[in-house]
Amino acid sequence: GCTIFLSFTIIFYFFSFPKFFLFSGETYSLEDADPHSISGLVKLYFRELPVSVFSTIQDQLISTSETMRNDEECSKKFKTLLSENLDSFTIKLLKYLFQFLVELSHHSNNNLMTLSNLALVIGPNLMISAQPLSPMEEALRSTKVNRVVQLMLENLALIF
Repeated sequence: GCTIFLSFTIIFYFFSFPKFFLFSGETYSLEDADPHSISGLVKLYFRELPVSVFSTIQDQLISTSETMRNDEECSKKFKTLLSENLDSFTIKLLKYLFQFLVELSHHSNNNLMTLSNLALVIGPNLMISAQPLSPMEEALRSTKVNRVVQLMLENLALIF
C-alpha cells in the first residue's frame, strides 16, 4: 500500500509544480501519513493542472457513457478516445492513477472506498468544466463524470 503510494508521489514529483513537492533526495515514510491529507493532495494536483486531464475529450467520454449500454464496447471506445487524443505521458499517468485507485478499492472493507466512492471523489478533479456552470448544471454533470470514471475503474484492463 505505502510503496504504491510512494511511487505515485514520485510520479507527481517529476511532473508537478514546484509548490507541491520539494525533492531533496530523502526517503519519506507514509506509514503515519494522514490519508485525508494525501487524498487532498492528489485531488489538488489534478485540479491545479493548467489544463484538465480530459479537457479535450471529456464531452466525448460523457456522451459515450450515456449512449453505449455495453460496458465492454464503451471501454473500447474510451480506449480509442484516449489513444487518439491524449499524449503517452497523460495516458501513463491515468493508468497509474486508476491502478492505484483500484488497489485502494480492494481494501474497501477497511476504508469504505469502493470504486463508486473513488469515482465520486476523484472524478470532478479529472474532468473540470471549461465554462462556469450553475449549481444545477454542475450537479447533473457530476453524475455523468462519476459514471465515466467508475466505468474506467471497473474496466481498467480493457482501457489501459
